[in-house]
Amino acid sequence: MSDHTSHLQRNFRYFATLKPLLRLLWRTGPWPFALLALIAAIQGVIPLAILYVTSVMVDTLVEAAATAPPSAHVLERFVMLIVTLAGLTLLTQILGYLQRAIGQLHQLRLTHYIQTLVFEKASSLDLAYFEDPVFFNQLQNATQEASYRPVGMLTQLISVITSFIQFGSLITVLLFWQAWIVPILFLASLVSSRVAMRFSTTHYHVQTGQALLRRRASYLSMVLSDYTFAKEVRLFGLRDWLLTRYRNVLETLYGQERRVHLSEIRHQSAVEVTLALVQPLLLGFTGFQVWQGALTVGQFTLYTQTISRFGGALSQLMLQMTALHEDNLFLGNLFRFLALEPIVEAPRSPSLHHPIRPHPSITFQNVSFRYPNTERDILHQVSFTIHPGESVAVVGHNGAGKSTLVKLLTGLYEPTDGSILLDGIDIRQLDRSVLRGYMSIVLQDFVVYAFSAYDNIAIGHLAERENQERVRAAARDSDLETVIEALPQRYETIIARFLDTGVELSGGQRQSIAVARALMRQAPILIMDEPSAALDIYKERAFFEQLLTRRPDLQTVIFISHRFSTVRRADRILVLDNGALVENGTHETLLDQRGRYAEMFQLQVEMYGIGQDQKTTGIDTDTPVAIAPCKEKV
Repeated sequence: MSDHTSHLQRNFRYFATLKPLLRLLWRTGPWPFALLALIAAIQGVIPLAILYVTSVMVDTLVEAAATAPPSAHVLERFVMLIVTLAGLTLLTQILGYLQRAIGQLHQLRLTHYIQTLVFEKASSLDLAYFEDPVFFNQLQNATQEASYRPVGMLTQLISVITSFIQFGSLITVLLFWQAWIVPILFLASLVSSRVAMRFSTTHYHVQTGQALLRRRASYLSMVLSDYTFAKEVRLFGLRDWLLTRYRNVLETLYGQERRVHLSEIRHQSAVEVTLALVQPLLLGFTGFQVWQGALTVGQFTLYTQTISRFGGALSQLMLQMTALHEDNLFLGNLFRFLALEPIVEAPRSPSLHHPIRPHPSITFQNVSFRYPNTERDILHQVSFTIHPGESVAVVGHNGAGKSTLVKLLTGLYEPTDGSILLDGIDIRQLDRSVLRGYMSIVLQDFVVYAFSAYDNIAIGHLAERENQERVRAAARDSDLETVIEALPQRYETIIARFLDTGVELSGGQRQSIAVARALMRQAPILIMDEPSAALDIYKERAFFEQLLTRRPDLQTVIFISHRFSTVRRADRILVLDNGALVENGTHETLLDQRGRYAEMFQLQVEMYGIGQDQKTTGIDTDTPVAIAPCKEKV
């Protein structure tokens, strides 16, 4: 491919991206953008008008000096020229003020609009995207640039309009006088702008390539300053080690930028030295024209100022185009990010199958799953059915696939093979909002938001957010009500100490919020991944007694737990091992089988110590486990 063809293709891509930029600016605020463009066009003409008025004033002064004392007509003309010049100057000031005022408001609105687009897109994408480092680089660039690129884009675009009009006016003056000067000045400025354009592309590639380093710097800065890490940083003496890593990342970033800037200075300086002779030669030619009587002194002023401003105007235009080109490259990142589409989270059309019952059954049919870009199955050929109203525990060692099973059931991922059915309907066919409407969920890595205690519960079912009794009932059922009543502003207390009136809660209290949020939903299927990990054995016992005995009729409960005093309460237990379902039955049945479940149960009993008091261990140690089935539930 020839250089000329490649250059044309780059230009085509440039204008292809410029079009959605203009569309973006127009959508943000059509009338402010149109007004800014009009102001920019007027500002482009005013400098030439001032040049022309100034040249006429010079000729008028020469005429007045030659005919001293000057005639009334000459004086009147000179006064009118001064008034005109003052008017143009005043107009420049007014337009500048209007441009700044309107531009700042439009820039703020544009920034907010693009930031909203970025987060709207990020929050709609599949969970799998967030496990891909390439996506994180895209997200890093998009979110970082959204805070300042829109301002630069709008400013540069308005400046380009002004400079283009001004440059066109200067060309017109020179073409009517000495047309051959235009290509000389144009070529001289083009060489300089070409160097600038080249290095703007280099800057773009350097900065986009720094996304990973910038994320590391951001993470290290958070570790050094965030409360979450503050205790361990001090307890383990990590400060100096972390600061060294942080400085190393910053030095790497600085070194990359330094090499580019030094190279740019060398190339640009060589070009500028070469071009420094062009303008003085052209000014000398204009002076020679006055000497020969071909130009008046006023015309000399007009043309020399035009020549002087031509190079500056073209250089400024090219630099602005270069900056716009750099913004355009980053804008390409933004549009590519906004073009990402979800698959798992994509809206589904209404199902044509029979409606799902209020309390549906759940069926896994030969379900296998592996995470994207990996080769090992996390789940392999898993099959089981859960009937309405059952309580089912899922157990297995760490990494057995328990949490992955929950992610598949809740539609965060889709199976690699096999199907998951809700009342016989493949959940792939269901819109995610419909599927999750049947489920209340407590995740292992739950989040407590920096919102009020009330809102932290209410977000479990936003449609009922104004139902205060429902929120309070969820707090009571999760044993959270007494905690909330002791807070400074009770339900209105912010759960975050870094905000003005916020507080921090203990691990168990935070987990109770996650449980209350799930209970708030009152869904027919309750799914809990280690819901009592942060509770002591007494609160855990009370929690599950209440959960399993007072749950709504036909509510299905699925929970993951490592505590067998809890697991044994389930109607049925699923045992996962290395991604396969190896056992399926009641506590007593699985103990009788003397398989994997019985082995894990026995190990936990031995860990707590056989013969210790049952209240201390939370396990019925009087029963000879793994030998005879346990008949009595704790």
